[in-house]
Amino acid sequence: MAGYITKLILATSVATLLLVSVKTYQQTKQIAQLQKQVSKKSSQVIALDGKRLIDKFMRDGSTQGESMEAFALLIKMMEDEGGINY
Repeated sequence: MAGYITKLILATSVATLLLVSVKTYQQTKQIAQLQKQVSKKSSQVIALDGKRLIDKFMRDGSTQGESMEAFALLIKMMEDEGGINY
């Protein structure tokens, strides 16, 4: 009887471990896909919200001209890195 219970506990443990491993693998794949999507979208978010970014530069003490120049430089850097596709 004790041997049967031990085998049952072992089988249950192995099944649980297998289920956890499969779920972890699925979540890892999903996280990797989401990271790719976020990476692709992050450059677009900055480009689409230029007014907010310029306003932030100005709140941080830059003039409007400096802020616009900094934004233009940021866009140029993103273009050079291939982060912006027209």
